[in-house]
Amino acid sequence: MFAALLAGCYRPALEDACTVACPDDFCPGDMQCGGDKLCHPRGTGDCSTLADANPNDTATEVCLGDGFVKQCFERPTAPLMFSTDSFDTNSGPCTLTRTEADGTTLCFLVGTRVEIDGTFRATGQHPLVLVGVDEVVVQATGVINVSSIHTSLIAGAGAGEAKGCAPSIAIGGVNDPAETGGGGGAGGSFRARGGNGGSGNNGTQVLAGGVAVNALPVPSSLRGGCPGGIGGYGVSGSGGVGGYGGGAIYLLSGGMIRILGRINASGAGGGRPNPSGGAGGGGSGGFIGLDAKAYSFDATTRVYAVGGSGGAGASPVAVGVAGNQASGPSASPLTMTVGTGGSGGAGGAIGAGAAGSAASLGGGGGGGGSMGFIGMANMNVVPVGTFAPPPVAMN
Repeated sequence: MFAALLAGCYRPALEDACTVACPDDFCPGDMQCGGDKLCHPRGTGDCSTLADANPNDTATEVCLGDGFVKQCFERPTAPLMFSTDSFDTNSGPCTLTRTEADGTTLCFLVGTRVEIDGTFRATGQHPLVLVGVDEVVVQATGVINVSSIHTSLIAGAGAGEAKGCAPSIAIGGVNDPAETGGGGGAGGSFRARGGNGGSGNNGTQVLAGGVAVNALPVPSSLRGGCPGGIGGYGVSGSGGVGGYGGGAIYLLSGGMIRILGRINASGAGGGRPNPSGGAGGGGSGGFIGLDAKAYSFDATTRVYAVGGSGGAGASPVAVGVAGNQASGPSASPLTMTVGTGGSGGAGGAIGAGAAGSAASLGGGGGGGGSMGFIGMANMNVVPVGTFAPPPVAMN
């Protein structure tokens, strides 16, 4: 569990000198680690004695961030240690919260050091920012999980504040007036385009599936992935619900981020429809941000924000099948139908989601969700391990 937390306030980003903690005596560039465990210009005294020490950083306050999140905090006094823990950003308690220009509320948890050595599950409407002033470590046994899951309609932290996504109803499948077939919902589009929903078939006419919207611009703030579209209705009057997009997690440190385990921000599979209904589209992958002065990865590192698969359409007499979830950095597999409905498209790991297939009689398959976003500030190393999609610079 985590210790008692402190409050903070926003300040602009700092200069490098005297803003980088060095618990392991490591400093970037030509700086050296002082007795106060802060990096300072070589040949000078500790930061506490420097006339040119950054005025925003004091003995009681520290300011961090070179990427999308820049924030000042009261200097924490205790680490945050997570083993098998869960956290809801709706109820907290957060160290502090901050509302962005687009209305997104960020939840911060702040410690001298953050370590995850078990499965840490974060849910809730708001994106989560984990701050280790000295270091953030995800051990080989550690997992940070902000993925969304269709089976229990769980949204990963931040999936409820996916600003800028098209409303899922706009990319849903067409309903069948005769209630014997419906089109599949489109997959969520985030950093690439979701897959189109497959068409339904009532025996005399084809019911169109949802058409996925284009990819969104490169994000400039922390936000969740985009949901999939709903399937068109059939006999029951309801198609499959769209899967939530993946959640949003941001790791922030003034020193090192070490990832030896896993971070998962994948989208949910599309929901299964009732008889003759079209399946829901899969949610896109979410957002993973890494912001530190230095990084350490190895062959066991797995960081992924993969789209969920669309669900499989229903036959006139049987329900469909819910879409598949990502089990790792590979694309989530397509969802096979058990009747005459259409199969659901696979989710995207490094690009677009696959389209759902048409029904021979019944509801169309849902489209797969597209890949999410992985950003790195100070991208000064070639990431080792497996990243899906590949990280991009976030300065």
